[in-house]
Amino acid sequence: MKNKEGQSDRDLLLAIKNNDRQAFDCLYNRYWNVLLDNAFTKLGNSEEAQELVQQLFVDLYKNRDTIQIRTSLDGYLFAALKYKVIDHYRHVLRRTAQIDAWQHFTEQDVQSPDALLEMKETNEKLQKLIDSLPDKCREVFKLSRFEHIPHQKIAEKLNISESTVKKHIHKALTLLRGEMKKDFLLFLLLSIVIDN
Repeated sequence: MKNKEGQSDRDLLLAIKNNDRQAFDCLYNRYWNVLLDNAFTKLGNSEEAQELVQQLFVDLYKNRDTIQIRTSLDGYLFAALKYKVIDHYRHVLRRTAQIDAWQHFTEQDVQSPDALLEMKETNEKLQKLIDSLPDKCREVFKLSRFEHIPHQKIAEKLNISESTVKKHIHKALTLLRGEMKKDFLLFLLLSIVIDN
């Protein structure tokens, strides 16, 4: 990698487009810390910051053939990170709104035995749905949605590939979304779990 260190961002990017892994590693090392610091300043959470920056580099590598950078590479990376942070906060706000909606429902007529029974039954339906997932699929889904463990960490923990983790989550979401259409309260509760 030493022979790559002195190369310009533009030269490294051209090399990356030609599938030069050394060039990518060099670019990664060049920008990782500064992007991580920037993300942490905006998020205040080191794990979330690492995940966003990691995903930024994954996207850069996956799109290396088609990526068009009209400004400087560092300008592009910081702009891309900014949009990832915005998306992250948008997701958090959407999730918070869903949780608020569920709490609003659960607080209405809280003394009513019918309301309490309905909430209990909806929570039981959700648990049964999740329990009905295939074993490995259920395990991956719970680690992702309830313990908020990133895909990479789940893959390491279960000794499977990241792509397998994604397939399990996709399968779980497909099965659960099919049930969401049948029951409004289940839809409300499931949307909190799924949209994560």
